[in-house]
Amino acid sequence: MGLLDGKVAAVTGAGNGIGRAHAMGLAAAGAKVVVNDVGRKLVGGEGGQGLEQTPPDVSVAQAVVDEIVARGGVAAADASDVSSVDSAGGVVRTALEAFGDLDILVNNAGTLHGSDVEDIDDARLDGDFSVNVHGTAGTIKAAFEVMKEKGHGGSIINTMTGFGAFPAQPGLLAYNAAKYGVVSLTLSAAAVGIPLGIRVNAFCPTAITRQSRKWFVKDGFLDPDDVEVTAHLNPDRNAPFVVFLASDASRGLNGRLFYSIPTSISKDAKFRIKEVFVAETDGVVADSWTPQGIEQAMSAFTRTSDRQGKWLAALASSLHRPSSVEPALT
Repeated sequence: MGLLDGKVAAVTGAGNGIGRAHAMGLAAAGAKVVVNDVGRKLVGGEGGQGLEQTPPDVSVAQAVVDEIVARGGVAAADASDVSSVDSAGGVVRTALEAFGDLDILVNNAGTLHGSDVEDIDDARLDGDFSVNVHGTAGTIKAAFEVMKEKGHGGSIINTMTGFGAFPAQPGLLAYNAAKYGVVSLTLSAAAVGIPLGIRVNAFCPTAITRQSRKWFVKDGFLDPDDVEVTAHLNPDRNAPFVVFLASDASRGLNGRLFYSIPTSISKDAKFRIKEVFVAETDGVVADSWTPQGIEQAMSAFTRTSDRQGKWLAALASSLHRPSSVEPALT
C-alpha cells in the first residue's frame, strides 16, 4: 500500500529536473498525477534565462506520463501555461477532467532571468514574477476552490529559494524577489486554509539541473566535467520530502518553510533538511524615540548574531572553495 494511495496530485513544471522527480515520486507513492509542463526550451539552452516563446508542447509532459505508466502508475499530461493567474488554473481543471478531484498541488514551475541592481528593469521583473508568483497564486486559487468544494482539504507545496542562510545571491535580484513573494503567498494561504483543512507549506530543493548547473559552475562550486558529483546531486534527492509533505503524515504542518541542501558539493555529500523561520526580536519599548536613542538601543533590538552580514562578508572569499559554502540556487 502506497503512502498516497487514492490521492490526486498535480505538479507544475514537471517535464524535467526537480519537477519530474516530484511527479515520479508522488506516482510511486500511489498518487494519480497530473504532469504539467509547457514544453518550452530554455533561452540559449542549458542555464538559459527564461523560456523560448514557442507554442505549448504537451509531448514533454507526456514523456513523463509514459514513464510513470510504464512503472505501473497513473498520470495525465497537461501543457497549461502557468505564467498568469487565469491560465495556471488549467492545471487544476485537467486534474478534475482526468481524475475528478485534487488532493495535492506542487508548485514547482519557475523562471529565472539574471538581474542585479544595475540592470533591473520591468521585463526582468515581469519575467520572474509571471510564473513564480502569478502562476503560484493562480494554481493555489484554483486548488482552494476544489478542495473547499470537495470538503476534504489537501496539501499545497510551493517552491521557494535562497531563504534564511543565503538571502542575497548576487545576480538574482528579480528571481529572489519573486521567490520571497512565494514565501508570502505560502504564509497567507496557510492562514486562509486552516478552517478548510488545507495546509500550505514551502520547500527549497537543491539539485544540479539544466537550469542550475550553469550557476554551480559559474560560482566555482562544480567542475563542469565532474559527472560523479552531478549524478550524486540529482533532482530525485528532493522527492521524498515532497511525498512526505503531500501525505497525511504531515497534517500537523502548515505555513512552514523548509529547505534541503547537501553538506558539500561532492560525490560523498549527505543531505540536510532544515526548517527556516520568519522571526523577530523582542524589541525595545520607549515613550518616544529620537535617532540618538535608537542608536543607543540598537544592540538591544537587533539580532545578536548577524548571520546574513557574516554570510555576505564571507561570500567573495569562499566562492571557489566548493566544500565550504552552501549553494544558494535551486
